[in-house]
Amino acid sequence: MTDVEACPACLGEIPPSWRSAKVTCVAMSGARATGKSLMLAAAKAQLELLVERHHRSALRGIGETERIFYDTYTRRLQEERQLLAPTASIGDDQTTAREPLMFGFTEVMPDNTRRSRVLVMRDVAGEDLEDKRDLALSFFSRADAVIALLDPLKVPAIRHMLSDAVPSDSRVGGDGTAVLQHLLSLMTGKKVGARTGIPLAVVLSKFDTMQELRRVEGTEWSRIMNRPGSPLQRDPSLRSAWFDAADADLLHMEVRALLDRLEATGVTAMIEESAESYRYFAVSALGASPEGEMLHSGGMAPFRVLDPFKWALQVAG
Repeated sequence: MTDVEACPACLGEIPPSWRSAKVTCVAMSGARATGKSLMLAAAKAQLELLVERHHRSALRGIGETERIFYDTYTRRLQEERQLLAPTASIGDDQTTAREPLMFGFTEVMPDNTRRSRVLVMRDVAGEDLEDKRDLALSFFSRADAVIALLDPLKVPAIRHMLSDAVPSDSRVGGDGTAVLQHLLSLMTGKKVGARTGIPLAVVLSKFDTMQELRRVEGTEWSRIMNRPGSPLQRDPSLRSAWFDAADADLLHMEVRALLDRLEATGVTAMIEESAESYRYFAVSALGASPEGEMLHSGGMAPFRVLDPFKWALQVAG
């Protein structure tokens, strides 16, 4: 006999008081080098500020989360000021039992009551999605929300215009469209023609590179990226504890239009055909391009990294 509960899918130990909290599980996806790990690290720091300011609580790691986060993210970013190493692949025997990151906090509801909340974040290596290691990726069909990153530097025209403004990126990874297609297959349980009801946040990552287009004078992109009042020019994510639907609607339409101009209509058609609930976001984890393998000398200045997570927490209830 035992009083320790285990997950029926992975046999992992379920933490104490898990059943009394509202748990939201978010899976991160994207091709190699789209910036998933950097976004996750920046979002954790921003979430700490959000929880302190608006919920009068503290974000705490559950189980081995604090140790894993320090070894994987904090030491390299804050102490060594280097870019993160690529996410460990499930195909590596040393990482087969890799735990997700679990953070708990006390949430103040709109009626001023309080409840326990747990946010689970799982960072998946791009190689695992590209190589279709599906036996270890079945959790995508059970997630409360999925965040999928797309890298604008994969668009040749954008790379060409930014060749002088942005350092060349040796980490430009795999085919984001193919990875997204496979992700949607995983989310629908590989049922042909099925649509997934799991909320999908489609994130245009490394958005600081797009913001550099403001400096490319005499181009259509310069005019687009310099529009006053555009949601692409501001980050209100820490102003409120809750997801701002009005601001998010504007951002959603702006990013949707950007994807069209990036000639990514195949991506938007795929999403709109296969996902019942989705939103488009724009995020920069660093705020400026790195200098080789080192962070920019100005440090990290995240832009809108909280938006997809706030949406995931809201749609989960």
